[in-house]
Order: sequence, then structure tokens, then C-alpha cells
Amino acid sequence: MLKVPPCPDCGNAPVFHHLEYTSSFLNRATRWIEAPGNYIWKYVGPLIGPFIFGVGGVWTIKALNKLGLGRFTDEPTSEDSGRSVVMWEEAKRRGIKIREFHLFNMGGNLFLAKYKNEEISFEGLPRPMYVEGQVPSWMDNKDIMRNKFTKAGIPVAKGDICFSWHHAKKLFDRLQKPVIVKPHVGSRSRHTTTHISTIEELSLGFHKAKVLSPWVLIEEELTGSVFRGTVVGGKTVAVLRRDPPEVTGNGIDTIRTLVETENKKPGRHGKIFHEIAMDTDADLELKRQGLTWESVPASGKLITFNQKVGRGQGAVNVDVTDITHPENKKLLEHAAQVVDDPLVGIDFILGDITKPWNEQERVGILECNGLPFIDLHHYPFEGKPQNVAGALWDIVFPNSNPDKK
Repeated sequence: MLKVPPCPDCGNAPVFHHLEYTSSFLNRATRWIEAPGNYIWKYVGPLIGPFIFGVGGVWTIKALNKLGLGRFTDEPTSEDSGRSVVMWEEAKRRGIKIREFHLFNMGGNLFLAKYKNEEISFEGLPRPMYVEGQVPSWMDNKDIMRNKFTKAGIPVAKGDICFSWHHAKKLFDRLQKPVIVKPHVGSRSRHTTTHISTIEELSLGFHKAKVLSPWVLIEEELTGSVFRGTVVGGKTVAVLRRDPPEVTGNGIDTIRTLVETENKKPGRHGKIFHEIAMDTDADLELKRQGLTWESVPASGKLITFNQKVGRGQGAVNVDVTDITHPENKKLLEHAAQVVDDPLVGIDFILGDITKPWNEQERVGILECNGLPFIDLHHYPFEGKPQNVAGALWDIVFPNSNPDKK
């Protein structure tokens, strides 16, 4: 398999730039072709979905195996993502047999799951058979999502999609600063630039985003913390606060010492969380705050080193499910209803998760993900783990939960 070259703007999830660019172009160019198909599937999916992703999908995968075009593995491998592992482990606890199919002996992510006499096939994460494959193509398209959410009364940041630098400058003049710039499709904060207040910063962010997409999203930067809420079967089952790489001043130590102390924590030396990177991005973020590595921040002052919330950049997360205000959970459930998918990971920004969203300013949903990293909730840096894999299997094989028997 070809190895993706490292890229500081992609973070710990690099992609092939040209391939991503082409995919982004096709995503927008073929939108008008997909629309009729999505409309038709809305009505015929519930009728043929159980066959396609049940018996039909199972037969197809087994036939490919018999033809020698792939192989099965019955245990997770080192190539499996964390979300696959927690899904697999919960399946075992319930007596669900999982097999992963590796087409042409390459990467897997195609699965068979069998519980008693029922067997299904799925890619990535399971869904009830009647909706499997119905994940809307526009979920990863930020401009379509913004339009649909706005019509539904769901808060999103003000902004628009730009193709040309001329349009980007005109939009920038109309928006409240700072703004954020990112590719119009994609996830995991790849090639995203935050805290843009000047035309020079806009130019850098615009051209950085252009590497992955012909179209660039420019929007007002929301205020507050980044949260991830996961909705399963129409219910908000878990919420995390996703903190960027940061330390808190004590009025004694330099920033360098604070980071070195933080990086010694055992939780940052496992397979999940990483040390805070003392790199160029951190240098720039400190400069933005008027600080250096030798500055001594006051007691209680929060110092950030990167605005990305990926664990590979040194970010951590905290489970806040139990203190999330009911109105905020309803907002996530409303968004999942608009997306019309029984499994959605929703990233949003909010100042205070304990207060209703509609009583706060500059809040909004950032993006939705139909293949969310549910393992985030299973292994928070702080707080109570939430069994999202269990909630997912509850809607796929409702009778498999041993805790309800």
C-alpha cells in the first residue's frame, strides 16, 4: 500500500492532496446527478435495503472470499481504527460474531456481523438494515449542510463558499472577525486556519485550504469550546468537550516548564493521547497571545498551543454527557433528524454546555460525521466513559444486550 506523506496541515491524519482535491471537485460537480438517486432511495431503500445490506451483501462478500479475492480476519488487527475495535469488543460481549473482510488482501473496513439467525454486512460501523447505505452524500459537504441547517433553525456560523480570491476578500470584508477558513468538504480539521483577522492571514489560510479543495469555506469564528455529541437512534448518548493542546499558568513556572510537566502525565504516553507538540504551530499560537516559551503566565491563565482538537496534536477531551443541558441534547437530536441518519457525530461550539444554546451568542454546529470515532467516548482523558458502541448495537440487534435480559 502507498504511504501517505506527512503533512503539518493535515495533522495526524494525512491524505493524498491531489486525490482529495479531485474527490472534492467531483463531490460538487456531481451533486445534481446524486440528487435524483437520493430522492429515489428515500422511498425504495426501506424496501430493498434489508436485502442489499443483509442477505445480498453477505452473499457478495462470501462469494468474493470463495473466489480468492480476499480474506477474513476474526480479530481486530493493528490496521483497525479505534472505532472498529470498540465496536468489535462490544459485539463480543453480546455474543455477536464479527468478521472483517479484506478485499484483495488490503485494508478491511468491510464487516459481517451475525447474531443468532440474523446476519448483516456493513462498512465501518453498523446501522439497522433498512437505513444502511442511506447516509446522505451531503453530510460531509459543509455548504449544503449549512443551508439545510439554517432552513431548519439550527445555528451555524455566518459565512459562505468561495472559489476565487476576489470573492474571498469581499466576503471577508462583510464578516465579523476573526474568521476561520477550511476546505468546503473534509473533516478532522485538515488544512483549516483559525483566528484570521487580517488580509494577509486570510491569504495564507485561503491558499492552504485550496490545496485540498477548489472551493473554500470562510465563516465567522464561533466563541466557546469545541464539543462532540454523538446521536444514536435519535438520542444523544454521549457528549465530549474537546480541549485543544493547552496548559494553565500557576504564576511561577514558564510556559516551557508547564508543557514539559504536562507531557509527563501517564495518560499522554499510551496509544490514545499524545504529548503537546512544541512546534512551529505552537510558536505562532504563542505569538498570537503575545507570549513566548519563557513567559510566566498568571495563576489560572489558560495558554493554548494549537486550535485543532485532534489527539495527535496533544489535545485531550472530557466527558460532559451528564451535565449537558437538555436543550443542547435536543439541538443535536434535531440536527440528526435533519441529516436523517441513525448514527451521527456532531461537532459544535458552545460557551457553556450546562446552559441552553439559545441563550448564548456565537454558537453553532461545525460539521456532521456519518462514520464518527465513537472510541472518543469510550476512552475520555477525563470523565466517565460512555458505551456508544453498545447504544449502536442496541438499534442494530435490539435483543443482544445482556444487561437487559
